[in-house]
Amino acid sequence: MRASAKCWLVVAVVCGACGSSSMPPPPDGATTGADATAAGAEAAAADGPVDAGGSSPDAAVGPSPDVTASGCTLDRSYEFYLDGGLRVFQDRSKLSPPRQHGLTRDRRGGTLQSCARTFDCETADALTRAIAHPDVAEAMKLAMPPHYGGDPRPVDGTIFLFRRDDGRGFSVGPGTVPAGVRALETLLNKVYEESLASPECVALR
Repeated sequence: MRASAKCWLVVAVVCGACGSSSMPPPPDGATTGADATAAGAEAAAADGPVDAGGSSPDAAVGPSPDVTASGCTLDRSYEFYLDGGLRVFQDRSKLSPPRQHGLTRDRRGGTLQSCARTFDCETADALTRAIAHPDVAEAMKLAMPPHYGGDPRPVDGTIFLFRRDDGRGFSVGPGTVPAGVRALETLLNKVYEESLASPECVALR
């Protein structure tokens, strides 16, 4: 019995020595690693789910850089028309704010005929973007309107003229032309054809 008692006493002393080697408890107010992990999980749950990229699905997404706000109006007046050629009449176009296209037909010595229509916001915004193209903007900086491409007027051909209300603009013939300038010419010709086909301009057909 005495031997058993001594064994139990040795075990108790050893266990007490083991317990004395453990780390002291954290001071009041400090958190352990387990507590910090739990607190972080609770905060993440409160903020909502996070996607694989680390952003909240409810975060605001800005517009893509190619989005252009709709203005639905031209900023100023412009003229465009074909010059040259053996034609019995000449049509001159004028674009005016907010969205008007006016057509005037000169029958070479006869009476002038005119018509006008209001085009939609989509066309107004397309024209605004085309006029703002760097190729067109570069031409508009020059006091003397530049000419791009060839000039077939000496052999009864035509060129396309575009002028802003301050007289600046450009002219275009066949051949190599800056892409932005050619795109504006194409768009303006489309506007002209649509106006000519409209009910407002039936007298010119």
